[in-house]
Amino acid sequence: LCTVLHGFGSGAVDTGLNDFAARRFSERHMNWLHACFSLGAAAGPAVMTTAVAGGGAWRTGYFTVGAILLGLTILYFLTRSQWSEKPVGDTPEAAPELTRAPLRATLALPAARWHLALFFIYAGIESCVGQWTFTLLREARGLSAATSGSMVTGYWTAILTGRILGGFLVPRFGSRALVRVGITGAAAAPVLMLAGGPPYVTAIGLGLLGLALAPVFPCLMTLTPARLGAAHSANAIGLQVTAATLGIAALPSLAGVVAQRFTPAALPFVFGAYTLLLFALHETGLRRLFSRKEAAAP
Repeated sequence: LCTVLHGFGSGAVDTGLNDFAARRFSERHMNWLHACFSLGAAAGPAVMTTAVAGGGAWRTGYFTVGAILLGLTILYFLTRSQWSEKPVGDTPEAAPELTRAPLRATLALPAARWHLALFFIYAGIESCVGQWTFTLLREARGLSAATSGSMVTGYWTAILTGRILGGFLVPRFGSRALVRVGITGAAAAPVLMLAGGPPYVTAIGLGLLGLALAPVFPCLMTLTPARLGAAHSANAIGLQVTAATLGIAALPSLAGVVAQRFTPAALPFVFGAYTLLLFALHETGLRRLFSRKEAAAP
């Protein structure tokens, strides 16, 4: 029961923060927001590991995380008057208060359904590579646990680094360009993992894949209000978070079935297939749903 409540709460916070940032913050701040998400995702396991190391109790880790969340809750209530419509940074103007469109109307938009598919596949790729690379390196390529773990850590660090850098790059190049370059790079990076060879080749491929994936999620969130309209923004972002969660559950599971059927050595082919699918979906939708000017953006 507590897990269900935690899931609803986490989903509400995720959706609310993304909607608030997409409509009020600049593209730069959205990238840095998701860099903080990446840092928190890495810190959570570290908290639990520290808690249970040396025979400690898992309840200590849960108590620590709960205390942090309680502190955030108190901080929110103390600062709630500052969560205003006033824009931050270089956002040109505050988002007006609009009547929220019905959920059915949002789902009827072809661009909304396209965005949902992109988030489903993107989040599945990010999670799939993070979850299964250790198995690939340890079982299929015979690397040590320490080396395999370090390379996976490098992948997540690359995503964190890419989102920090994205905050500096997006004012100059724009969210559309970063999404397109990132998805294209992600489609190419698994080639280095397929090549095998020395471990450093795979490490480079993982790092490049992490850097390429990094700006996609925050920049797509930033583009949501402009592409779908402010009235659909909250609905769409909530649905996008849901689609991403489903992708995190589905695509790594499918990769596990393939690894079991054909051995973990097949995992790089799965990574490549997923990233190529994301690339094809993005390019096709861009040309069909939006103007030639946007489709031709670098």
